[in-house]
Amino acid sequence: MGSRALLTAGIAAGLLVVVLVADSTMNRTYALDVQVDGAWRTLAEHPYRYDESRPYVGLNGDLEANRSEEIRFRLRVDNGYPWAMDETFRVYENGDEVASGQVAAPAQGETTAEFTIPADRILGRNAVSPEGEKFPVGSANIQVDVDGESVNAFVSVREVTA
Repeated sequence: MGSRALLTAGIAAGLLVVVLVADSTMNRTYALDVQVDGAWRTLAEHPYRYDESRPYVGLNGDLEANRSEEIRFRLRVDNGYPWAMDETFRVYENGDEVASGQVAAPAQGETTAEFTIPADRILGRNAVSPEGEKFPVGSANIQVDVDGESVNAFVSVREVTA
């Protein structure tokens, strides 16, 4: 009788290990990137993963733009699930919806979806000129909602002339 209970407990423990390993490999991560000087730089990730070798941008006027320019962003999705995903995403700047689109990732694959926000939107409302600076700096909270998750980043933009 005792060996049967022991066998059942062993099988249950083995199944639990299989489920935990499968669950740890199956996830979906999201990242919000911004284009700076032709290269993509990561602003935020969900779930957050700290990487000391990758500096974040956008916190201290690192982004520069003329008011007439569009600031290019992209949503990156790493789909660890064994099935594809196809979801609508919505982009908010300081609470106002400014963009939306579709993002589709293959099973256990990656994809990106790009969108832009006018620099004037970020510079226009709340831009201030720091002491000793000629051109103002504006800031905004950018939030991307997709598949019940949110990726949030604080962006600071320094105005430059054309």
